[in-house]
Amino acid sequence: MKFARLLICLILAAFVLAGCGKQPRKPQAMLDTPQHHVEVGLAKLDKGAPHQAQASFDTALELDPEYGPALAGKGIALAAIGDWDSARDYVDDGLGEAEGDGQELFANVAAIRAATWAARNGELSGEDLLDDSEDAWNEGMELVEDNRELDPAALNYYRGEACLQALNLDCSEAMFSRVISATPANPQYAERAEARWRAVQMIRRAALKTSVGVRIALTEQITRADMAALLVEELDIGRFYEKTAPAGSEYMDARTADPTATLEITDIANHPLRADIEAVTSYGVRGLQPFHGGLFKPDVPLSKAEGAMILEDIIVRASGDDSLATRYIGRESPFVDVRPDQPYFNAVMLVTTRGLLATNARQGRFDPLAPLSGAEAALAVSALKTELNAW
Repeated sequence: MKFARLLICLILAAFVLAGCGKQPRKPQAMLDTPQHHVEVGLAKLDKGAPHQAQASFDTALELDPEYGPALAGKGIALAAIGDWDSARDYVDDGLGEAEGDGQELFANVAAIRAATWAARNGELSGEDLLDDSEDAWNEGMELVEDNRELDPAALNYYRGEACLQALNLDCSEAMFSRVISATPANPQYAERAEARWRAVQMIRRAALKTSVGVRIALTEQITRADMAALLVEELDIGRFYEKTAPAGSEYMDARTADPTATLEITDIANHPLRADIEAVTSYGVRGLQPFHGGLFKPDVPLSKAEGAMILEDIIVRASGDDSLATRYIGRESPFVDVRPDQPYFNAVMLVTTRGLLATNARQGRFDPLAPLSGAEAALAVSALKTELNAW
């Protein structure tokens, strides 16, 4: 009898404790809704702020702990941060809690996005990414076929991004084409898909020979380390520098790199592109010298002007013609945004007259301070390789 009473007490206590668990928070304002916080979280993801995105998804879950889009969205954020194991659980929970076809489609898109981030972070292989994203895409397309009111733009776009991450250009091109050619096109994704489709075309034209080169070509803004890798892996730059002396160009890197620095580089010890960085610094490539204090600053992005100066130095060294470093000094500028007295004027003229970097001919602009994209850099290196091989 005593045992029975004890068992009943324990069961009642369990029910009481369960009832005292954390309850959903009541909304405090008109926009304090799970839907709104998910929208904010997605915007934060697009801006590259996964921690802030996670906070928004958590806020949504405070209001509704079983809200499917918030669970799936948090899965994307966790994958971006690097917690792939937890990310998968949240995406699965989001799919399980989905109410209606729209939320289920959202969860499938989230599964693709989370897997893509896991691959970027080295937690998922390219082959597994293709398989996982294809499964989610197929499930999403079944929903779209059963419910014509659903828009597959996000599903197709992020499947294209997954294929790009896995270096499957045919798949990515097909997915982006779907987004662009849809009637009516979704403006939120059509413009982004068109930009990525153009990047794929540029990569094809560049005929890159290494996976490193292809991955760099996919970046929206190339860094100093990325450029070093492109020059070493794709151009084999050493053959032009090992037997030639530095040219007589008088410009300095726009971020005051030290042209005489021989210090040991102190900030690349664990960088995945360390060997390429050490190679270009040993060759003395202008524009990619170490900074004062022995820093290379591998993750600092490059502008188009800086890219032009690096390409100029390669042309001068490979040709052995030092006069190219000053050929256009004293001439008028054809660009409204590049003055003849600017340190990169000669470099801009040299690379644009050779068609290595594109200009905005309609507006007469070069956009020297604009980010140099990976696709632009890869295409320039490819064109330069063709030109230098002819010498």
